[in-house]
Amino acid sequence: MQITIRADEGMWLTDGENYGKTISLAEGVAVDDYYEITNEEYEAITENIAEEI
Repeated sequence: MQITIRADEGMWLTDGENYGKTISLAEGVAVDDYYEITNEEYEAITENIAEEI
């Protein structure tokens, strides 16, 4: 059974490595592995990643 989770408006889902507005969970991955972060948090994270490249 495929489980898909969606972030609330203005939020992103993450497990600390993967980010998305909609996530289709792989087999063996729990919904509880993902949590929501704000758009501002996501932008800060992606800016830091871009600076490292």
